[in-house]
Amino acid sequence: MLPNIPVLADVAAKGTTLGLVTISYDLVFQIINTLILFFVLKHFLFEPVKKVMDERQENINHELESAELKNKAADALVEEYEAKLKNIEDEGRAIIKEATEKGHLRATDIIKDADKEANNIRKRAHKDIEREQTKAVNELKEEIVSLSLLAASKVLEEDIDDNKHKILVNQFLDDLGDTKWGN
Repeated sequence: MLPNIPVLADVAAKGTTLGLVTISYDLVFQIINTLILFFVLKHFLFEPVKKVMDERQENINHELESAELKNKAADALVEEYEAKLKNIEDEGRAIIKEATEKGHLRATDIIKDADKEANNIRKRAHKDIEREQTKAVNELKEEIVSLSLLAASKVLEEDIDDNKHKILVNQFLDDLGDTKWGN
């Protein structure tokens, strides 16, 4: 790489000028010093700096990979949470639908119960009416018996025993039958 040094030294001793540069021992020592400085710097400065730079580059690459993995994990979490939110929304709709259906069923049950209660009230009212009719018919019979006794006593103008007369009138009414009085 270097030209032959003894030849260069001979040329330097003479102080030969080659173009703009004068070749002398000083130039040779400067070149040797520069080469020594280069190798020393290379060994003690360039290689450690290069090693630090390479380590730094590895750390940066590692951090970038780690950040990318974290981004992927975050994206996966986002997708998972979005799926969960969708499921929650679907569950909410299902719960609302179920509650609405239960409400409709409950309303239907309440209406059925109210209809049953109304029918029971009507039946009791009909029974009460029948009972009252029977009571009114019986009261009417007793009133007729009393009026008949009064009319008969005026016609005969004598006092007939009330109990005996009631028995006679009741027998007469029973012979007529309840069907005529039940109307």
